[in-house]
Amino acid sequence: MNWEIAEHRTAYSLVARLHRCGTLRELVTLRDSLVGEKPDEDPRLKNRRQFLKLLLDDDVLTAMHRSLRDLRKCLPIGSSECKTQPYQDQKLYLSSKDPKEEREMHRQLRPVPLARRRPGYQLPVGQRYKEVSDIIENNTYSLIAADAGSGKSTQIPQILLDNAISTGSGSKCRIICVQPRRIAAVSLAHRVAEERGQQVGHDVGYRVRFQSRYSSRGRTIKYCTTEHFLNLLHNQPTFLDSATHIILDEVHERDVALDLLMLTVKKMIKQRQATGAPVPKVTAMSATLDAGLFSSYFQNQSDNGTLSPAPCLRIPGRTFPVDKHYLDEIFEPLSQTYSAETLWSLYGEPSTRRFLAQHDFHLEASTEEYTQATVKMPSSPEVTSRDWDDTVPIGLICAVVGHILSTTSGGSILVFLPGLRHITGVEKALRMYGELLGRDFTDTRRYRILPLHSSLPKSQDQAFEMGPPGCRRIILSTDIAETSVTLPDVRFVVDTGKVNMSIYEPRERSSHLTCCWASQSSVAQRAGRAGRVQSGEYFALFTKEMYDTFRITRLPEIRRADLRRACLQVKKAGFGTSIQDTLQEGIEPPDKRHVDGAIQDLKLLDALGEREELTVLGNAIASLPIGPTQAKLVLLGIIFRCLEPLLIMAVLPGNGSLFYSTEDVEKQQQIRQAREDFSQNTWSDHLSAVNAYIAVRDELHQSGRSEAFKFALSKGICFDRFSEMNSAAHQVLRRLVSEGLIPQSSMRYLRFGGRALNVNSHRVPLIKALLFHTLHTNIAAPHLDLSGRYRTKTTGRVLVASSSVNGRTRPTSLLVFDASSVPSSGGSISFLCNTSHITPLIACLLGGRLQGTDETVYLDSWLALEVENSGGLMGNHAVKLLIELRKALEVAITTALDALVRRERWSHAVSPKAGGHIFRTVSKALVDVLDLDSDLVYDQRQKDASR
Repeated sequence: MNWEIAEHRTAYSLVARLHRCGTLRELVTLRDSLVGEKPDEDPRLKNRRQFLKLLLDDDVLTAMHRSLRDLRKCLPIGSSECKTQPYQDQKLYLSSKDPKEEREMHRQLRPVPLARRRPGYQLPVGQRYKEVSDIIENNTYSLIAADAGSGKSTQIPQILLDNAISTGSGSKCRIICVQPRRIAAVSLAHRVAEERGQQVGHDVGYRVRFQSRYSSRGRTIKYCTTEHFLNLLHNQPTFLDSATHIILDEVHERDVALDLLMLTVKKMIKQRQATGAPVPKVTAMSATLDAGLFSSYFQNQSDNGTLSPAPCLRIPGRTFPVDKHYLDEIFEPLSQTYSAETLWSLYGEPSTRRFLAQHDFHLEASTEEYTQATVKMPSSPEVTSRDWDDTVPIGLICAVVGHILSTTSGGSILVFLPGLRHITGVEKALRMYGELLGRDFTDTRRYRILPLHSSLPKSQDQAFEMGPPGCRRIILSTDIAETSVTLPDVRFVVDTGKVNMSIYEPRERSSHLTCCWASQSSVAQRAGRAGRVQSGEYFALFTKEMYDTFRITRLPEIRRADLRRACLQVKKAGFGTSIQDTLQEGIEPPDKRHVDGAIQDLKLLDALGEREELTVLGNAIASLPIGPTQAKLVLLGIIFRCLEPLLIMAVLPGNGSLFYSTEDVEKQQQIRQAREDFSQNTWSDHLSAVNAYIAVRDELHQSGRSEAFKFALSKGICFDRFSEMNSAAHQVLRRLVSEGLIPQSSMRYLRFGGRALNVNSHRVPLIKALLFHTLHTNIAAPHLDLSGRYRTKTTGRVLVASSSVNGRTRPTSLLVFDASSVPSSGGSISFLCNTSHITPLIACLLGGRLQGTDETVYLDSWLALEVENSGGLMGNHAVKLLIELRKALEVAITTALDALVRRERWSHAVSPKAGGHIFRTVSKALVDVLDLDSDLVYDQRQKDASR
């Protein structure tokens, strides 16, 4: 009975305070849940009434009071009324994606019903030299739908350059050929330069991230990536003064950067036409071009102002016949190639057995001696694609590869797989099953297994080169080999029909890869690879009925991606219209609610003002070649003098890990142990990655590349990812220098930023706090009823991924995480990826919306923290002091960020010379409090670890 009375008093005390603060209406639901539980209450809401402890002893309170005093002296911060700036995105995100919309998104992601002297002159494009030249030169916009193998990517730029030279305008000809991937841009530049008998960097060059070889004079063909060219137009709008031709290649891929580039080019050309300025000729190309969509988007304006759709030239490819074999047609030939015992082993491989069962193919054996091993066909002919799109049948792939090697005498084999882990899995399986298949894959004179993936640059050179005579190459690739790159001697294609697709979840503010069925256009591209040089064969690991249910084209990335960076790019382009209106002018606009959500996030980052104006901070964030959240993290690293660890975190790969992924259980344990060792008892995947990166970098600096590679391999670290991160970090560092955010001298040191910008880099609580500040919506609390499980604002039950350093111990503490995802194989439990432990005090000082009563604080209206103190002189004012300090820190951090990015006199009569004083004051204020912070669970574990 006493508990019920106390509960009622607590609730009504909170209501009274919120009424005075003007936020009563928002927490009516919270009041009701405290007063009494409704009979039909969602069980997850119960968890929100459970309390974690926030320990505030006299030492901490004294430090908080001192820090608050110092901040008020340094900055114009008044006393608060026990409330903070409202966290305004709650309603938006809870309603922006309801279950029905979620199902619709996933439904869309699943299959639904239905120069003449040059050698290239002999290619189909070269033979139609005049038609190509005429359609491009006579129209502002033109389309070319040229089949695979026609030579469009290599020949069309040369046709335009040769034509300009022949007409005497070669010195003014500047052709930009935009490719979706770095590997395509670089390889095409080398190929075209070779055809012209030149070195790369003369007439033909390329410019991609981390690499560039090009000439700045006229008469050039420059290959570049979509992202690079988009940034170039935003930073140098006058570039179009000298560009004569823009070729957008492989436009069917439709990533966010391409949609933004098309939008930007179209608007810039319209502006130039209005002023009478010269405009470049724009050509969109693809083998699987949706002519209706693109011709209606790109319209040519005549002299009298009328608009007409862009004309389209169709060019068939010079491909050879390709025999197609679908899944249900493959089993019979395999049974003729292999013994029943061999087939039983291959079909019994776990992923293959699961794959066959999912698609109603049933493995049968008549006796223990394997006298017969067959696959029973589905009873219904109407086999359709299911949700089980993540399973890649490794054993079946090995069987098909072995069958091709056994029944043919020459030609390379190209296997299309969704991702890197599938590539490594198939490579390992081929070597393991080599004896069973009758092949010695260790004999590199006869066989070479070559992975082709964007994170494996070394293997790419080998994939593009012919093998020695008599050697058969087995190339394991993602969809990177669908277009733009030429793989010599490929006669056979084995296609899983799968592709990894990045999906952004607005409610979780995180992206994850989903393994999906490819589109029909992608399948056509893959099959075409088998007939580029001679007649070939295509083996589809799906039935014709399943293929008929695939999407015609891939779902545009702009409809499934994080739009925050896109919104910033739109604002930086300065089109003079709202972000929403600008993006709605795209070829296939994104969902308006997702755009609104991205805008709201940018406002919370202070990158946009209330009227969507680009703030000084937003302009600085947009100038950095990383996402908005990561960019703000780097800027905080400058202010708080812990640049290196935060910069390393900001350039972590998309999957957030430096470490290899593997299916080998023993290696998994070794890599997990290495991650834990690198975390140094910080309970942080992020700090584990930072320490791993620094360890490899130090080894590289001291012992050279070879020893660093060996060291990385011994620790389960992917050296190629390290190299990518290293290049990305230096690129960000150079941009920070060019923007005047850090001194030029910062580039001289091995340690990013040098000593001056890293005086606090050893302070683990500070680094965790700043990381959490940029990811504060991604907070998980221990589920007090279910041991080892957690809860978030949107999900009642989640687990920590086993690969995390917190995956085994699962501490009963708060965690900040990069992303949460549901396994694509199904299930209702989400997993938290890349987690770091934080204390309740960090959550309160640097998290979302904070409200409180005399004894309890609420974070973002869902996470309750019970305040405990030692009952000293300041104990009665603990919550008030906490919220006062929280508000002061908000103002201080905002002011410090503004001071950092401005190169003029700052507001509040603060002189530029005082900038260092502001940084030191806010750093000291936060550090002094965090140094005295405690977490009982974490502290006890640290004591145990030190024994």
